[in-house]
Amino acid sequence: MSSSSGFKVRVDQSHCNLALSRYLSDIGWTVLFRDPGRATRGGRGTQGEVLRVFERTGLPIPDIAACSGERLLLIEVDKSLRNNAESFKTYRHEASSLLLAFRGMSTGDVTLSTLMLGFCKVGHERTPEQKLAEFQLDLFASVASNAALSLVWADQ
Repeated sequence: MSSSSGFKVRVDQSHCNLALSRYLSDIGWTVLFRDPGRATRGGRGTQGEVLRVFERTGLPIPDIAACSGERLLLIEVDKSLRNNAESFKTYRHEASSLLLAFRGMSTGDVTLSTLMLGFCKVGHERTPEQKLAEFQLDLFASVASNAALSLVWADQ
């Protein structure tokens, strides 16, 4: 697809990660961790501490981790939801230990009691509500080739 300036828009995982992270921040979520794909994951502060939680536990590293109140939202960003089904299963199985590890972080007052899972598809999705139900997700987002972010929350 071409923009009005003649440049082609290429939506990739980094674009989806940034767009969804900004959206979450705009609606009051605290983005604790972003795995932008083409940059260093860790570092100091919350970003590095969250990475260490996943490295220490041996769990899959999400693309985005955010919190709001007592809710922890882990999001995978990819072209294929099925490729991430095992990660979602693992997160659900390890929810208690994950929440406990986050409560033990030294950066900020993190008191989390609920794990939520989300997926952001690189590209358009015709049946987001179906995907929410099929994969037991709390959030389904997609970024189409026009760079527009579409979202469906399970509880809304």
